[in-house]
Amino acid sequence: MTISGRVLLIEDENSLRQTLTRILRSAGAEVTAAANGPEALQRLGNSKYDLVYLDIHLPAGGRFAQPLP
Repeated sequence: MTISGRVLLIEDENSLRQTLTRILRSAGAEVTAAANGPEALQRLGNSKYDLVYLDIHLPAGGRFAQPLP
């Protein structure tokens, strides 16, 4: 499988974040990883991404943990 584009990977578990980064890069993606919501928001403010891969079970805290209105 070959993919292209910029991916923002948001995952709090370090080993899983490293594994997913390695897999996506080996498939051809340019990967930026973030360990938490605030870090991801900072990266989103600085760059554009084609895909955001978000761990939906991030620990509470930061804007990603707030319920939708």
